[in-house]
Amino acid sequence: MKELIAKLGKIKFAGILHRDIIPRNILINEGIIKLIDLSWAGENEDYKNFPGRLGTDYRKYPGFDDRYSLYKSLEYIGGIQ
Repeated sequence: MKELIAKLGKIKFAGILHRDIIPRNILINEGIIKLIDLSWAGENEDYKNFPGRLGTDYRKYPGFDDRYSLYKSLEYIGGIQ
């Protein structure tokens, strides 16, 4: 989980927001995390020009009955109850 948060921090530091962090966009191979599907990604400063909800429809995933959030994604992939 710490590595995932570190990866998100690195791309944010580079000026990029992923905007679609969901389980199927996170690959783990031999302990190495890769973030994929940057189709909704944009520059940090562009976030003001986008609608409130972007990326994959959050209602498709169990437990996402409230507004989509990074915490809900981490909770889902991490098995946190």
